[in-house]
Order: sequence, then structure tokens, then C-alpha cells
Amino acid sequence: PPKKYKLFESAILDNSQRDELFVEIFTYFQWLKHSLSYSHNGGRRPSNAGFNITGVNGVLKSLEFGFKAVRDNSLTLNRVAEGLAKDGKAPFLEQYCKGELKKRMKETIDVDVPQKKIDSKTG
Repeated sequence: PPKKYKLFESAILDNSQRDELFVEIFTYFQWLKHSLSYSHNGGRRPSNAGFNITGVNGVLKSLEFGFKAVRDNSLTLNRVAEGLAKDGKAPFLEQYCKGELKKRMKETIDVDVPQKKIDSKTG
């Protein structure tokens, strides 16, 4: 098998895996931006959702500028993310991370002082 190169010695991901991660992150933020337009569940406005669209656009520009794998595929990734948002589907990162993030949040809540309960309808 061909040698897998890593960014630095302690890196877990090899360079091709890291490129794929950047592509997935970019797709997630594109999906987030487009989802605001297609809002399938009466989604909240960005000002009430803990982020603003200007910031999301800044993240997208930074990812496109900073990572060749994103820059080389940004138009296609944008179309994929828009299609997912239009169809009310979540991108890979949103699907994949759900279980792990839920577990981490539970661990944090169990350790920290009690926090107010989050209403599942309003987030």
C-alpha cells in the first residue's frame, strides 16, 4: 500500500483524511446557511439561533481560502449542501456527531451544576 503522509508526527489523520474532514466541515456550514432558507420546521431566525449568517459566511470564506481540498470543490460542495437543505436532510457531520455530542453533553451536565432544561421545540 502507498505511504500515508501526515501533517505532523502526532497527527491521527493522514493528509487525505484531513482533506476529507475539511470538505465535510465546509459542507456542514454550507448546509447550515442554506437550511435557513428552506427552514422545514419553522426554524428560528439566525439572531435567535446562537449564530449569525455573516459569521457563517466568514467561516465558509476562511475554509475556502485556507484549504485546497475545499477550494477545488467548493461549487460542487455548495450544490450538495443546498440539495440536502432543500430536501430537509442533514449532512454527514450532523448525522455522525449526534450520538457522540449527546453523550458529551450528558457528561458535562452530570458533572456541572444543574442547568435549565432545554425545550425540544425551541432548542
